[in-house]
Amino acid sequence: MRCDYSIKLFLVHLASALAIHNATVKWYTVVVKPSILIHWQHELPILDIRHSVFEITARSGNKYIADFSVEQFGFPAFM
Repeated sequence: MRCDYSIKLFLVHLASALAIHNATVKWYTVVVKPSILIHWQHELPILDIRHSVFEITARSGNKYIADFSVEQFGFPAFM
């Protein structure tokens, strides 16, 4: 899981960059408890799935989720 690494890497820089615009950033970790879990027969299922993301609150009060670990989902990396 690269999500925690991306949070630790970006958090300080993102918070200071957003503060200039009166916006804030928080680190959220979500724990998912799936009803159905599909896994390979030769692997044990992972029952507690967690993921970390940023919640960005704009000056207007609008909230956004930012996820800088997109490569783990098959998208090209930012770095």
